[in-house]
This record gives sequence, structure tokens and C-alpha cells, in this order.
Amino acid sequence: MTSPEWGSVPRPAQPLTDLDFHSGARIAELNQLVQELSKWTARDPGVRATQELVVQELSKRTARDPGVRATQELVVLKDFVFSLLGLVQQLDGRLPLANEYLLLSGGARQGTVDMDPGVLGRLAPGADYDADYTLLVPVLQARGCPVTLDMCRCPPGHAWLALGPFGPEACRCWADCCRDHGGEAYLAPGLVSAWFSQALGAVADRVRAAPRRGGPVVERVAGHGGLVTLLLSHGTVRALYDVVPVVAFQGWPAVAQEWLGRSHFWDGKLREEDVAGGFYLLPGSDPAWREASGPVEASGPAWREASGPVDASGPAGHETSDPVDASGPAGHEASDPVEASGPAWREASDPVEASGPAWREASDPVEASGPAWREASGPAWREASGPAWREASGPAWRLSFSRSEFHLKKAVPPPLLQAYRAARAALGGAWGGRAGPYHLWTLVLWACERLPARYLGREENAAHCLLGLLDDMAAGLGAGAGPHYFLPGYDRLAGVPEPGLARAVAAVRGDPAGHLREAVERVKMAAKLGRGLDAGAEAEE
Repeated sequence: MTSPEWGSVPRPAQPLTDLDFHSGARIAELNQLVQELSKWTARDPGVRATQELVVQELSKRTARDPGVRATQELVVLKDFVFSLLGLVQQLDGRLPLANEYLLLSGGARQGTVDMDPGVLGRLAPGADYDADYTLLVPVLQARGCPVTLDMCRCPPGHAWLALGPFGPEACRCWADCCRDHGGEAYLAPGLVSAWFSQALGAVADRVRAAPRRGGPVVERVAGHGGLVTLLLSHGTVRALYDVVPVVAFQGWPAVAQEWLGRSHFWDGKLREEDVAGGFYLLPGSDPAWREASGPVEASGPAWREASGPVDASGPAGHETSDPVDASGPAGHEASDPVEASGPAWREASDPVEASGPAWREASDPVEASGPAWREASGPAWREASGPAWREASGPAWRLSFSRSEFHLKKAVPPPLLQAYRAARAALGGAWGGRAGPYHLWTLVLWACERLPARYLGREENAAHCLLGLLDDMAAGLGAGAGPHYFLPGYDRLAGVPEPGLARAVAAVRGDPAGHLREAVERVKMAAKLGRGLDAGAEAEE
């Protein structure tokens, strides 16, 4: 048909099927931005449990830089952190002599653990550090102990831990970190965190006071939200370590047994003994649970019977995984926890000789007779042990499934993981309060349960995954709903909305392309600010 006005034949109409109805953004452009952001943030948020995997990761990230040296420097910093923990163990023998650490790539602010972001402080990649990690350090190992977790006086997802089953030696050792109830001593996470931050700060001060030329340097020690943040440097590289004191369990808690019995997206892809091989108790960092737990009253054992105990020693017939030794052969799986048994681990997990023995010589045993270690020189431990730690002295610990989540990440389709990182980056510095990147991560797991893997696994659907995650998060924040993935019926937000974060999510959802472009610019700027690595995480504002 010829137009009488223009005298030309119009082109056939093209259906605009690649537009986002809400924002008007082109899906193709969003996919391109997600891919570009993924290129700049090319790092698996999963567990980095042996240093061989850290070497592989950083070799990839420094392939364009003669900084293969940066790989070695990060390995040295990891060993240095382990040496500090060895010194903490020497202070009063509280930490297990044979311990099993869990090392995760990404700091707690990136959602590696279920901790409230509003109390963790602001630090930015590039400006403050080049690589960040989370290290879970068991203060108690429940291996072989018939432990029962009491959950009746706690908010959902929390538990009280009685010390009695650990034996008289543990009761004596941790007596000053307990709260009594009904004649029984319960380990208080706030008091444990205060002790841990002071102890780690004290040994860090001691090492910082006598630095060795060419060795690692402790730049800063700060405690907040139940963990201790170490900012370290070695050569041209700066690393952030969020070190979290935890209680480690093998097996699976009975309260999550219903979840384990359901069908899941990872069925046939992962072994049940890997997914359900163990869990942790983390220090609770939300002030709401402190109020919920209230004062500890001696009201007898009746409250224990009200809602029944939670058996954490592994359900009958369920096999628990054996402890993993990181000193095994080279073919040992890189996803297993690090076995740290005294000084032997230094030799067991050191494939890269990077700095010689200089820093080890600086780590002489700390003389600790009574409370003298609290008087260590320097302000580091004081900065790490503010009064809030002592106020958080209720007995409620938060259940954590970090070990399971590492295995689950293997089964999440890569485009969905890219969408998750893009959403996390686009939200930038909006995280705060009780909801954060970990809340977003739970939505990823729920999406895997709800949607076909073939849909989530298509590269062209990464933008749809991003928009869907933002929609789910906005709806949940507005309604105060955050269903726990592992604990059916438990709501992480407990019906309390997060209007500030909900508005930030709505803003990103209204202009996803613009916010993704800003996120790309932030990570590029972080890479320019970084001293030794391409900064691989989004900058927080």
C-alpha cells in the first residue's frame, strides 16, 4: 500500500516483544548490561574452602596483570589470618585445638552469611580493599555430642545452646560467656563475640606492634554485628576478612527435617549428605531478637516442653559427613572446609611459597596469664569490642546453613547467578536494617524451586531473572515477608516491613538499565582505585 502523503511503502510493523512492560527498558540491553557487569564481577560468591581454589580464582582475575604475585600475596594473607587464630587459641585454650574453618569468597556485606547488614559498617572495594572473604571459626564443635537446641523462647530461626552436653571442661572454660536459666548454663552469643573480638584484637595488636619487613600488615581491626573485620595488606594487595565465631554441628537439625524431605531443584544433581552434612549457629545481630528473648528467668523446665526440643545431633538413620582434612592429596576437592589442627595446617595448605617465614616469626606465642591479654597495647581490640557486644548477651543464636548453601550454588543456573549479582550491584549502598544481599540470595533459591531449570539456564533470560528478583524482593519487603529457605514456616522479617529498602528496590525496578549502567561505572572505578587486583565486587556508597 502506497502512502498518498509520502509516496513510499511503509516497512512492516515489528512486534516489540523485548520490552519490559513496567520500565520500558529493552530486554536485550538489560542482558548486555548484566553480561558486562558479570565480566567485571567475575567471581563465584561461593565457599573458597582451600587455597588451591583461591589461587585458581585469582589467577583468572590477574591474568591481564603481571600480578600473579597478587595471588601469592592473598595466600600469604590467608595463612596470616590462620596464624592469628592459632595465637587466639593459645591465649586461654578456648578455641578447639583441632578446628575446621569455613572460608567463603566475599565478605559478610556481600550476603555470604545470614547477618543483618545494618550493623556491619560501610566499606568499599577499591577504596578500602581489593579482595574480601568471610571466615567461620568454630568456638565449639558439637561433633559426637548429643546436643539439643531449645527454640521456644527465640524468634524464628534462632536457638539457645546449653553447655552441659559439652562436658564439665567446656562449662568451666566458657563460664563467663553464659547466661543461667533454670539452673542450666546457656552460651550467650554476645558475650562470646565480645571475648572473640577482644582476643583477636589483642593478638593483632601484638603482631602490629612488632611488624616484620616484607610481612603482612594489620591495617585495622573492628568488631560489629557479631563478627570481627580484619583489614590486612601484603605487598600491593589489601584483603578484608570478616571473621565470625560460630558453633559447628554435623548432621541436620530436626527443625529443618521437613525441608529435607521435600523434592528440590537440586535432586539428582547433589548428594543429600553434602547438602545436609552440617550447619552452624551464628551470633544474632538483630536487636529485635534481644527484646524478644527478654530477661532470662528461672522458670523451670516447663518452657522446654512447650514447643519441644530440636535435636541437632542428626536424625536417626541420617549419615553425617566426616570431618574434612585439607592436608589430603592434590586431587582433594576444593569445596571442603579447611581442617586447621594446630600449626600443622600451615604446611598442609601452603602450595604457594610467597613470603618465606618472616611473618611466622612475628607470631610468637602470646603470654596470657589471667586477663592480661585485655591490656594489650594499641586500640584495635577496644575498637572491636564496644559496649553493644556486651548488651547483646541474650542466649539466642541464629541458625546458619552456609555449608549447605555452598553446595546449592553449584546447582543454580549461571544466568540466574548473574542476575543475582547484577541486582545486588544495582542496589549498591541501599542495604541496611535486617534485609540485605542474603535476603536476595534466598529469593534465588526460591526461584530455583519454582521455575524450570531450562528457563533459568538460558542466557537470554538473565534480564527476566533480574526483573523477577526485584519484583519478588519489593513485594516481600513491602509486606514484611521473608520466608526462610531451610526452615519452612519461618519468616526472616517476621511481618515487619522494610519501607526504606523497598523504595530503593522500586527505584531500581523503575529504571533497571540506568541503575545497571551506574553499577558498571562503580565497579570500573573500584578497579581503578584497587592497588593490586581488578576489584571484583560492586562498590558500596
